[in-house]
Amino acid sequence: MSKRARPETDAASVDESCIEVYKVFFASVSTGESKVDEDRAMAAIVRAARSFREARAAARERADTGTVAQVKFIMVAPVLSPLVAKLKRQAAAEGIAPEDLGAKFGTLAQVQGAFALGVGTGERWRRPGENHENVQMHRAGLGHLVQTQYGDDDGILRIGELRVVDVPASDSLRKKTGAHFVVCVRGPVVNQDKPGFCGADYASNGAEATLEGAYLSMFEAVAVRADDATRARMDAKREITQAKRRKQDTEDLIRIMRAAHSCVDRGLVDRLGLCNVTLAQLEAVLGAGIPVASVQNELSAWDMRSARASGKFGGTLQYCQDHGIAFIAIKTFGGTAFRKDPSGFKGLEQRFPLAAREDMSPFALWLACSAQKWPCLVHVPGATQIAHVLDCQRAAISLVSAVAEDSAFEQVFDSVS
Repeated sequence: MSKRARPETDAASVDESCIEVYKVFFASVSTGESKVDEDRAMAAIVRAARSFREARAAARERADTGTVAQVKFIMVAPVLSPLVAKLKRQAAAEGIAPEDLGAKFGTLAQVQGAFALGVGTGERWRRPGENHENVQMHRAGLGHLVQTQYGDDDGILRIGELRVVDVPASDSLRKKTGAHFVVCVRGPVVNQDKPGFCGADYASNGAEATLEGAYLSMFEAVAVRADDATRARMDAKREITQAKRRKQDTEDLIRIMRAAHSCVDRGLVDRLGLCNVTLAQLEAVLGAGIPVASVQNELSAWDMRSARASGKFGGTLQYCQDHGIAFIAIKTFGGTAFRKDPSGFKGLEQRFPLAAREDMSPFALWLACSAQKWPCLVHVPGATQIAHVLDCQRAAISLVSAVAEDSAFEQVFDSVS
């Protein structure tokens, strides 16, 4: 009986697989000495979040291919802050689950895996009652970014005004938190002389609406960026899928890499690499002006095609070595074929006599010798047992003295060439 042909992957399902949850961490209200009515503040934030989620749900139903990204907002509060309890209480009062917002203890500068950070204002307050989160963010470099992108106004915002500050990939704030941008939005201020929810120049009955609108604007600004990020991933995935459905040539590869590089331009991906690539393909991609950080090809004691000067994959390892490109060796110990049939390992000890003499396994010797010969080489060995790690350590240490003594080092490669 013949096997049924596998149906082609549907484009929409590929698109859906690209959609990710974008995490946005934000500080909701002042953590300083300001006398803020936290219950009313939390209620306004929860209502803004509910309105945003309802709008996103409606947009997702209208989208044909799932281009609406999923955005998860997480409020950051001090460890002993009562805000989390008030957030849960207000969420219950508004009829939404508290986990729809989420909560995390700490500060914005301590979070990791963020898509964006949200703070109350873009300037650093210098009087009693200043927002501690804003101060911490400015210490992390936010103030400099605001001035660079918005000029000399020091990022001072009016009530309800919104600013989106891009965080470059090289910036310490980006490296620490992962955030691609910071959203600054200012809600009602606090009158230090008269305790209350808003300043004397804003009517109390309008304060919650102003705060709710300010946070809704912040949520929507983040959503626009998240949709753009999702769409870029979908476009790159679509290019790759279409190329896989036909025989891939060099033009297809360049088109795929250009689509993938658009994700680098958008700050979604840091670097690009190639897998199972020939020297001609690698040179073609680089010649098209697309930077390549790494090449991932097979390389082992049983497969030296990439290390040879000729052949299908010949020259790729040496090219990477000469041009500062990392070479990631896969199937270092033979791959799945050897796991199913370990007979391929027979005779390895005889081929690598240096291993027995230096009290190391032939596998560790191979890793150490190849890394010594090609500094661009990156192995990904397993470490399921501590013994494996110690074995590789012994090999790396012993190799230094062993190579200095005789030509056993080159004999390792003579036995596999």
